[in-house]
Amino acid sequence: MNLCNCSHLAIPRFDFVIPRLDRGIHNALREFARETRLDSGFRHNDERAGELKSFLFRNCSHLVIPRLDRGIHNALRALARITRLDSGFRHNDERVVTNLFSKTKTIKGPVGLLEVVTTLPKAGHHKGVGIICHPDPRQQGTMNNKVVTTIARAFDHLGLATVRFNFRGVGQSAGEYGQTIGESEDLLAIINWVKEVKPEHDIWLSGFSFGAYIAANIANQTEGVKRLLSIAPPVHHYDFQNMTTIHCPWLVIQGDQDEVVPFDQVKQWALHPPSPLEFKVIEGVGHFFHGHLIELRELLVIALT
Repeated sequence: MNLCNCSHLAIPRFDFVIPRLDRGIHNALREFARETRLDSGFRHNDERAGELKSFLFRNCSHLVIPRLDRGIHNALRALARITRLDSGFRHNDERVVTNLFSKTKTIKGPVGLLEVVTTLPKAGHHKGVGIICHPDPRQQGTMNNKVVTTIARAFDHLGLATVRFNFRGVGQSAGEYGQTIGESEDLLAIINWVKEVKPEHDIWLSGFSFGAYIAANIANQTEGVKRLLSIAPPVHHYDFQNMTTIHCPWLVIQGDQDEVVPFDQVKQWALHPPSPLEFKVIEGVGHFFHGHLIELRELLVIALT
């Protein structure tokens, strides 16, 4: 696609929520067009011009979008009509669109299909793949959890491709809750799939809360994991003392005001860990990092660099 005529474009402030964000780019762009109504075109305001151009270049390079100068409303409606990409918009806690590069797909899992969202870093070249496990499915945990997407953004900043997925029985993933055994099998299936499609890339495992246990459990059983990240590991519910064969660098992050996972128990465990780890505490932060997601992302970028 020739983007030479689009250098003046920038995506305006995304201070609205696109409903039903998982419908894919086709419908999402139509909704975007209906919501914006900016017939005069994109306005200059920030780096999102580059994001849009990169998105179009990566995903629509074979397409010719006629008359982009008709303005954002008509241009995006035209783009929605001629693209059929299985992608989607995601928003963060500030209700802004943050990722134009995600692709939703399903892969074969142990008990049926698993729903997966993958991203490539904006920089293009990536040195590894970060796999992220979500919180407890029994407590409405999904791959769209805000801490999970914050990890994904930090990984993106570090130049990693990312893989988020729903455990069995969550979202579009088949099956039902597997008592951690099934979820561990799901993660193994994701790892094997990543090794097939990205055989030369390092694998980083990460998880939040329940997902932290699943990721650590598999890192404890699997060789070749480059790094492990655990956020708010529920040491009071699951056997983290058995994680004695984790040989990769292991970062653990915990809020000291966690109302779900007792901070004192995590601290005591981290002082006498079963495998070497680095323990970071964020003061004044609860379990879900409300109001502190940017702080969490910045800490991840610094600690994992």
